[in-house]
Amino acid sequence: MEDFPEDDEFFHKTYERVNMEEIRASDAEYRLLHTQHTINEIKEMYRMKKSDRTEMSWIRRFVDKGEDPPLLFLFLIACLILGSGYLLTTMHNDKFDKNIAVIIEKNADWEFVEKDAGGCDFEGNNCNKRTSLNCLADIVVQHNVEQVNYTSQVNNWFVYSEWDHSNAENDCEEYVKNSILDIGSNMTIFFDKEDPSVAYAEVPETWVTSIYLFGMGFSVFWVFMAIPFVLKKCFPKIFTS
Repeated sequence: MEDFPEDDEFFHKTYERVNMEEIRASDAEYRLLHTQHTINEIKEMYRMKKSDRTEMSWIRRFVDKGEDPPLLFLFLIACLILGSGYLLTTMHNDKFDKNIAVIIEKNADWEFVEKDAGGCDFEGNNCNKRTSLNCLADIVVQHNVEQVNYTSQVNNWFVYSEWDHSNAENDCEEYVKNSILDIGSNMTIFFDKEDPSVAYAEVPETWVTSIYLFGMGFSVFWVFMAIPFVLKKCFPKIFTS
């Protein structure tokens, strides 16, 4: 069976003629329609088509490009991203637990990072480069989880950062050795619940954190977009004058 013609004007006129019983048995259009659908089917199709139009006209106000921004559509997207990011971040953080550990060994470490040092052009390019030293500490700690002692290596514990110079490495080593993280002192760590011997100074970040942050930023963007829209709806005379 072929589909009913999609021409709206023809469909509407045919429906009216069916309702008013003005279609004669000799009418070629009626015979064609009657072979495809009964009169009740035509009425039902018209009712459904009208309902679909009403629904679509409501959706288009929020989704289609038009005068008003698609606030509801963007709100749903923001909620989806923010909710997904929060759920994934919570699931990731739940893999780790906080504990107090005792420092039993420490060693200085460092890394060199190239940074902009001014002198950029108006587009922010061709900047002068300068090397910075990040002083770090690699620490060995002991901690207890459920009456079991674990020894863990906590690497890259950040100490300070400074511009590189001739004695930068020695200064970092001396500072870590004599000024911080005394042997036998306590420090806070985050250990892996599945393997408590794996520990970190902070909960390690993953790509799920980026989703959560993006969702927060997108939500702020939606709020700033919604403010003028709401003001325009509440105070139309101010914005139309």
